[in-house]
Amino acid sequence: VNGKLAILYSGSGLKTFPIGKGGIYSPVSLNYSAVSSTSIVAIEQFETGFAGSPPAGTAQLGTRFWRVSEVINTTHTYELTLNGQSFTPMGPVVMLKYNSPNTLSLTTTATSSTQIPTGFKNSLGLTTFGDFALGEIIATSIVADNATAAYGGGAVNLAASISPATATGNVEFFVNNVSVGTSAISSGTASFSYNLAGVNAGSYSVKAKYLGSESYQASSSDPEAPGTLSVTAVPLLITAD
Repeated sequence: VNGKLAILYSGSGLKTFPIGKGGIYSPVSLNYSAVSSTSIVAIEQFETGFAGSPPAGTAQLGTRFWRVSEVINTTHTYELTLNGQSFTPMGPVVMLKYNSPNTLSLTTTATSSTQIPTGFKNSLGLTTFGDFALGEIIATSIVADNATAAYGGGAVNLAASISPATATGNVEFFVNNVSVGTSAISSGTASFSYNLAGVNAGSYSVKAKYLGSESYQASSSDPEAPGTLSVTAVPLLITAD
């Protein structure tokens, strides 16, 4: 169907909407797990114009969205499966649900069926309709900075830079591949005070791992290009009598 398609539900159950727009076929399915009475659901595909602004840490996949509405109002719970066949996500896929003025990011489960070979279903039941699109959690990158300290100097700050700077959560630091502690991110950076007790003079690798959040993918600094902690020996001063 090129345009809006309305389907009658006499009770709970799964139905597929074979819809498309402008020659692009992108069916979706809606499963009523509970519905109070007879319901008529209408779904229409659009190739542009999604009005929602993805929450921080997420981005819309393409420009396509689906408008889901009900002709007869009921009390209900449902799961929606959107077609992701034409997208190439780089991160975990989420479902974006827009009801003015808010856009929610919903976790999804990958599904496959004859009608929708590459589907993404919302993980929790929905109770309201709206505009829906597919999105993804934004990838991050992290770089461990170099640091220098004097032998016996007490402590040194290990630092890492995270991109995008809007990422939130914690960073774990490693010295010579041994975890030494974690620190919270603030404005795209994380800093950890590393105690030098028992650390000899020398050069040590510093790596950082961003532990991720609901909105941002976890990431690790490049193992081939770690930061360096240089602990310098204090020169021995000898004076003649």
